[in-house]
Amino acid sequence: MEYCGKILLFGEHVVVHGAQALAIPFPRLVGQWRLESDHSKRAATQYLLADWANYLDRAMESGSLPCRLDTGRFRRDLGQGMFFDSSIPPGYGAGSSGALCAALYDQYALAPISREDTPRYTELKRLLGSMESFFHGASSGADPLVCYLNRPLLFDRDGALQATTLPEPSEAYTLFLLDTGMPRKTGPLVQVFKDWCADPNYLARVMAELIPSTEDAIHYFLAGQWEALFEEWHILSGFQRRYMGKMILPAWETFWLEGLAGNRFKLKLCGAGGGGFVLGISKDWEQTQARFRDYRPMELRW
Repeated sequence: MEYCGKILLFGEHVVVHGAQALAIPFPRLVGQWRLESDHSKRAATQYLLADWANYLDRAMESGSLPCRLDTGRFRRDLGQGMFFDSSIPPGYGAGSSGALCAALYDQYALAPISREDTPRYTELKRLLGSMESFFHGASSGADPLVCYLNRPLLFDRDGALQATTLPEPSEAYTLFLLDTGMPRKTGPLVQVFKDWCADPNYLARVMAELIPSTEDAIHYFLAGQWEALFEEWHILSGFQRRYMGKMILPAWETFWLEGLAGNRFKLKLCGAGGGGFVLGISKDWEQTQARFRDYRPMELRW
């Protein structure tokens, strides 16, 4: 079975302040369990997965992981050459560890929570976050939840979450990803944003400008109001350029400014920023593809 990646479409950084966020599956990037007899092909992940199994055992014993996993069978399968074969690049905000957590939970959980058990989504998010904490130090569980459910999820202000329905793709507007070629770590960038928000003036600007614009963008997207979304994307892009410049790679500042000055495309951070993927919206996909041909432009379809 394949486990898809995920894209946090809206809500990067502000989700830590209780703002809405929208995450969607990204089926162009997937991972799955495979058996491989050639040790050289699986050695890179084999030791990591064995360490993860030890971590999960300790978490279950301490009660910090509120589920039971058959780590014994997991270790036996690893010993027989199993590894996680994934096209999801690590350090890109596309759910590489989220898909891995979803795959392990799906295959090795004892009495797993069903994908159809919507009242338990919050519980499922929490336990998947406990599993993913091995990779990030701390995890909300949002990434592995999207990867496990393979459904778009709206994270609301009151902490509630719900599966949602995405709009029909637009004929005139295209959402897309660009590959900066620079992996990054999420944790340090999240901490930078938290440090900025320790300044009351900065936090006030986030609360008065960035959060309302993010939530408006979610509304316009889900409602299929593409022209309004394009304009809101412009506002988000401008805010990030002015007040979150450290999250934008220096080599990409020219592209950012080009998008803000023109009417063909707009760029915004994808997840934590600082590398990985960049998200965009375009009114002229053919020309935008040509402009960014060196950065593997990928159309977002659902």
